[in-house]
Amino acid sequence: MQAGTYQLKLSAVLSGGTFLSVNTDLVYPNGMDAIQVTVQEATPLVAGFTADATEITAGCSVNFTNTSTGYQTSRTWTFEGGNPATSTEENPTVTYSTPGTYRVSLTITNACDDEDTKTETSYITVSAPELSADFSADFTSVAAGNTVNYTNNSIINSCDNDIHYAWTFEGGTPETSTEENPSVVYCTPGTHNVSLTISNSDGENTKNRNITVTENPLVADFTASTTEIEAGNYVNFTNTSTGIDINSNVTYEWTFEGGTPETSTEQNPRVLYSVQESYPASLAVSLKVTTPCDSKTKTIQGYITVTEPVNVVAPVANFICDSAIVEVGGSVHFTDISRNLPETRQWTFAGGTPETSTEQNPVVTYSEKGTFAVKLVVSNSAGRDSITIENYITVIADPIADFSCNTTEIEVGGSVNFFDRSTNEPTSWQWTFEGGTPETSTEQNPVVTYSEKGTFAVTLVVSNLAGEDAKTETNYISVVTDVEDFAVDNVSVYPNPTSSILNIEAENLVSVTILDMSGRIVYFAAENCSATSIDLSGFANAEYMVKVETSNGSSLKRIIKTR
Repeated sequence: MQAGTYQLKLSAVLSGGTFLSVNTDLVYPNGMDAIQVTVQEATPLVAGFTADATEITAGCSVNFTNTSTGYQTSRTWTFEGGNPATSTEENPTVTYSTPGTYRVSLTITNACDDEDTKTETSYITVSAPELSADFSADFTSVAAGNTVNYTNNSIINSCDNDIHYAWTFEGGTPETSTEENPSVVYCTPGTHNVSLTISNSDGENTKNRNITVTENPLVADFTASTTEIEAGNYVNFTNTSTGIDINSNVTYEWTFEGGTPETSTEQNPRVLYSVQESYPASLAVSLKVTTPCDSKTKTIQGYITVTEPVNVVAPVANFICDSAIVEVGGSVHFTDISRNLPETRQWTFAGGTPETSTEQNPVVTYSEKGTFAVKLVVSNSAGRDSITIENYITVIADPIADFSCNTTEIEVGGSVNFFDRSTNEPTSWQWTFEGGTPETSTEQNPVVTYSEKGTFAVTLVVSNLAGEDAKTETNYISVVTDVEDFAVDNVSVYPNPTSSILNIEAENLVSVTILDMSGRIVYFAAENCSATSIDLSGFANAEYMVKVETSNGSSLKRIIKTR
């Protein structure tokens, strides 16, 4: 039918061939005896398509998108060198297994038998897979006892992302590894081979290099800022051990006779020497140095001489603790490091048990979540001093996992925005999305795409220094095809496509929601009827999802808004 305005009249033929004329005045009392219909020009039929990639590696797939204009009743794709070789889907996915350059063609037709074809020659270029092993190291010559970090630099052009790494480290610890970027300790001097083999379903490749390890004997040693002091003063100790060089896996174990602290694992600690039983006091210092290859200890008896203070001066208050962040119910060990020999101490612990103490180094328990101040007042015969640190102790509780999302019902290919609703300040998040892309995430509020029809679970594990918690919602996300109902049938949404009025009919209608294809709600209305109409004339020309809620369930339909 051509574009124009037409008059339609109604007539009927009864059984037996008798012609019956219908009096339209009974239908239209105002005298109208025909229905006027306007037929508009159709959008021209023009074939077109795009692909998400035109240069791929053999074994990879290409997603094609039909971008044709005009109303279409059928499509016929032809994929030279592809699998499948032909398709009638609107947006097919095709796998190419053989290197080469290939043609793609799309023919579309409509109900009037009009058709149009688009052909792209040399459209898809398929290259052969490539595996080329290579690696680098932060050192090619290193002293014994040190760690070398290896970095995989292999060239991998393949659709098989299941890459296996097989390292061999002659003279190293570990001797082998399957990590992508391993770290290795070398304890034995000499020239050693390093080998990396990468492999997947396309094959394997190996790269060899050498590393030189030099002699590096471990010797524990230390110095002090002074070896003779008056009681109430500090000594700064400096580790001067050799044979450790650049190694990051070194531990230090100090022991200070008569000092505060009595032990330390710092590399260069600071130690207070206060009241002794008698003067002068000759006190030992010991240092144990441990590397992955060796351990050495140095002890000097009588290294520090502490003498009786000549003049008593007013103390200077100060303190430290073993941990300023603690879980609810945990304890903190406080250490008085005040100078000038305080004789008395008065601690105040907001939120703690005990709330006060006169001990030199008390232990305090915190039973409630929050941040709390600590105050210390010290005194001697020369005077007094105090120090208060606000918000010094932070008490945290186990997190409680919870989450929500912007929609639980989407069409295949749609995305869902997830939101962390956990309490008690988690510091890390581990999501698992059954059927989603990505399958896992450590973001706080990830966005996930669902490409297959089904009903899928979501799991969130949250953690902080206090502990962790998990929440799983089974059958949480429903993914459907573009015209599939979620739960109920007998829902009518028409006309489709529509340029203005959209009619909805459903028994026990509760609400109607219209979403754009990103999942954003653009219309919502609560209903209490069996039919309603919505004016879409102000909506942009696009595709929308219509969610119809009834007392028996819900249904999701896709519609097209046209001019």
